[in-house]
This record gives sequence, C-alpha cells and structure tokens, in this order.
Amino acid sequence: MRCNELELILEQHADKPLPDLATSHLNGCESCRTLAADLEAIHTVAIELSAEEIAPPEHIWITLRNQLEAEGIIHEPAPADQSTKDGWWFVFQRPAVAGTFLSLVLVAAVTSVLNAVEPK
Repeated sequence: MRCNELELILEQHADKPLPDLATSHLNGCESCRTLAADLEAIHTVAIELSAEEIAPPEHIWITLRNQLEAEGIIHEPAPADQSTKDGWWFVFQRPAVAGTFLSLVLVAAVTSVLNAVEPK
C-alpha cells in the first residue's frame, strides 16, 4: 500500500477501525503514523469543540446585520397600515378566500350559461 492510498483510507474511516492492510502500512511508515496521529488529535478536539456552544462576539452579529441590510437582503419590516387591513379588499388578498370567491364566480358563470342554453 502507498502513502496516498492510506490517506484516502484515513479520510473514509475517520470513526471506524482501519483495514488490516492500512494498519500494517501504519506500522511500517513513520510519516503515515504521524499523519494518523494528527488526524486523530484534530478529530478529538473537533468533538470537544462541538460539545461546547461558542457564541461569536456581539460586534460580529452587528457587522453581519449591517452588511445584509446594506445589500438589501434583509430590511426592517414595514409598519402595518390598519386602514388597508380593515377594508373589504384585504379579505380577497388571502389565497383561500380568493380561491373560494373565484370558484363561486365560475359556478355562477357556468350556471348562467347553462340556463341560457337550455330550451324553454
């Protein structure tokens, strides 16, 4: 087994036991043993860090919010205008009510056409 093949195996078997061929290569190759030890140390520290909740400093959040606002990605919510919510048109802005209204209009139109077509 070559060192580059062992690197791939180490990536794929981060939490699993290594195959026998990889283990025998590690026993005979000092640089791969060092690499495996480094990866194991990184893995251990990553597990320890993930257990802790690390909050970024407050100024990071402020800077991020300012940048997103400057790019127009986020913005302050517009104040709700009560006069438009109280009017009858506000009811038809809701999809369910608008769909029901449209259905009633279609039923009335079909009924009207059918009554006009039937012989008397």
